[in-house]
Amino acid sequence: MSGKKRIIILPVLLALILTTDIFAQTDRFIRWQPVYGAGGYIIEIKDTNGRVIVEKEVFSTLYDISRLNPGKYLYRITTLNKLKQRGKSTSWTGFTIEKATIPEIRNVSRRLLAWSYDNGAIKVTGSGFDSKIKIFLRNAAENIETDVKFFSSTELEFEYNPRSDEEGIYDLVAVNDAGFETVLKNGIEIKAPEIPVIESLSSEKILHSVRSEILVRGQKLGSGAVPVIEDYNGNKLQVKYRNVSDTELLIIFDPLPADKGKYRIYIIRDKLFISERKISFEIDSPDPDDKVAVVKETVTEKKGKDSVKEKFSGSEGEIYLGISWEYNLPLGIWADKLSPSPAGLHIYFSYQLKGFSFLNSVPFFGSLDFEAKGGYSQFDLSSGTSDEYYRIIDAVAGLNWTLPFSFFSKRLYPLIGINAGIAHSTVSVYNYTGTNVYSSLDPILSGGLTFRYRKGSFFADASCAWQRIFYVSSPMDISEISLRAGIIF
Repeated sequence: MSGKKRIIILPVLLALILTTDIFAQTDRFIRWQPVYGAGGYIIEIKDTNGRVIVEKEVFSTLYDISRLNPGKYLYRITTLNKLKQRGKSTSWTGFTIEKATIPEIRNVSRRLLAWSYDNGAIKVTGSGFDSKIKIFLRNAAENIETDVKFFSSTELEFEYNPRSDEEGIYDLVAVNDAGFETVLKNGIEIKAPEIPVIESLSSEKILHSVRSEILVRGQKLGSGAVPVIEDYNGNKLQVKYRNVSDTELLIIFDPLPADKGKYRIYIIRDKLFISERKISFEIDSPDPDDKVAVVKETVTEKKGKDSVKEKFSGSEGEIYLGISWEYNLPLGIWADKLSPSPAGLHIYFSYQLKGFSFLNSVPFFGSLDFEAKGGYSQFDLSSGTSDEYYRIIDAVAGLNWTLPFSFFSKRLYPLIGINAGIAHSTVSVYNYTGTNVYSSLDPILSGGLTFRYRKGSFFADASCAWQRIFYVSSPMDISEISLRAGIIF
């Protein structure tokens, strides 16, 4: 009865449910060899502080320790004779009770493996992973062990290159060192490779500041095929696309001046299969002297068995709709009269001028947006009562110019804007005659710098601007800081 034991028990909440299964794999008892002639035994257990927490007479040669908390302990056994007198005792023996950790699979980077193909690693995230965890692909006929690379208790990778006779759908099973497992039902599919093929592009050159389309022709370009457009440094260009058919895929571009350069197009299907061929194309500057409209090829609905294609000139502009929060700070002499307003609100609308076909051939106009805003803000009077305020409702319109550079894979870019409009002001002032309300309708002018982050159909802006309301007596200057978010049509 010397040496140390490692004993694993489940947390209390799970023990009631899983006792039968768990303790078939682990040990919940301290056991010892019987002593001939003994009338019983006394088991003593001490914790790490040296306190005896168990001292009990037993008649069997085992003791249930499943109710002990996780930790380190010492135990010894003392024999009893027929008269219940103590005999010899064993030496103190250490053992450890560990809380069982049950692994959990939350997400996998890819759910597809292909036979006769270099599949690469699949990333698995979850919890309860240990350095000896195993990953299996399991169905009614197979239990396949994979090669696992452990990173942390929440992340690992596994690799497996299957044979053609292993095609099918499998559960993904993770088993940790204690023998506990988790199952992701139908987590992995093994199938034949479906490698996309690019045969040609409808155009190998497009112009920035003009919405353009390129039709990719080839094979296996239907559902699951995604185009990748990257420059020769590996920087990817964000585009929209549509899987027209198994042989055609339409890519829609809205390139900015900063996107000018040479790129290559390839296709990834089902996050795994990559087309072997990569076709180069170029984004160039429009020629302002070129009077010929940009002709683009689009694909319309299939009529019967044939795909009807039509050509049209022009470009679509995008519509931005959003709502913003503003912090308004009065400047100059008004800074002494009004407190800052931390709760301004604006509704925002803009439309790209490249949506007007007659402006497509002029690069500068292609970088302009028309914008309109309507908003509300309220200031408290610095020396006034709680009922005194200064309220502004304004409506302005103007232009935004997109500067020709960007950040973060061209998703973040700056704009300079200028607006003009009308402001309706209302002032509530209390004096000896009571509360008096004054109103005024005045011209307004504003301008500032905006940083816009765009991803897919969503955008977010951070802006800093100056605004002037032209009162006859004393114009009001206001510094505005705003955060805006919205959607793109």
